[in-house]
Amino acid sequence: SSKCDTSIPLEEQIKKLETQISDINATISTALSESRKLAIQISETQEEIDDLSFSIKNYKILQSQYTSDINRLTFIADSEKKIKNTKSIEICPFCDNPIHNQTPSYLKASRSELSRVLSNMNQLNEAIEDAEEKQKELIDKQNVLSSKRRKILSSLNSELKPEKEQLLTKLEIHNKLMNLLNEDALLNDMNTKYTEDIKDVERIYAKPKLYKPKTLFAEDFSTKIAAYYLEIIKDMGYLPIESSEFDM
Repeated sequence: SSKCDTSIPLEEQIKKLETQISDINATISTALSESRKLAIQISETQEEIDDLSFSIKNYKILQSQYTSDINRLTFIADSEKKIKNTKSIEICPFCDNPIHNQTPSYLKASRSELSRVLSNMNQLNEAIEDAEEKQKELIDKQNVLSSKRRKILSSLNSELKPEKEQLLTKLEIHNKLMNLLNEDALLNDMNTKYTEDIKDVERIYAKPKLYKPKTLFAEDFSTKIAAYYLEIIKDMGYLPIESSEFDM
């Protein structure tokens, strides 16, 4: 939710959001760094796997050649054995002269070469087995590294980045509200100042009050003046005057 908690001052809420954003940025940075390290390790492991695949391929080509050599040497040895076990013709059927069989023997050389090839084949088979075992270990290692990296990327995309976006949205709303409150306070201050200025102007340019001296006299002023006037007239002998009135 992007609603503001009115129980906490807005400034504190903004500071808290900024701290949370800073913390999640650090977490994202760490996750990205770890992801890059894993990607490098995965790539290096793949290179080792490819090198072993190349070696195994060449080993098997050599294995095939050794197999051909073994078959060839075995054939030579077997053939010579069969020839020796076959009764040779000692007298020529055409001229009745003795036949001297001096066929060279390849058996000893074939056996020596066969023993050497078989030894090489055994060593080669061990090398192939070791390479395939090492390759399997590397593939397992690569799978573990890839699984870790997938989890990190999944956390980044499904948790950390959305959480950061949510915090940024909250911070933006809070900052807008803070700006509105500042603007409102500024307007209130300006309104107060303008009101005071207007009152000052009104005081300066206010119309002077009309002077009304009648309001300053006592209520019986007219009666007393009329009585004094009548008394003076009588004393002066202006007769016949029986009454007088003073009109204000």
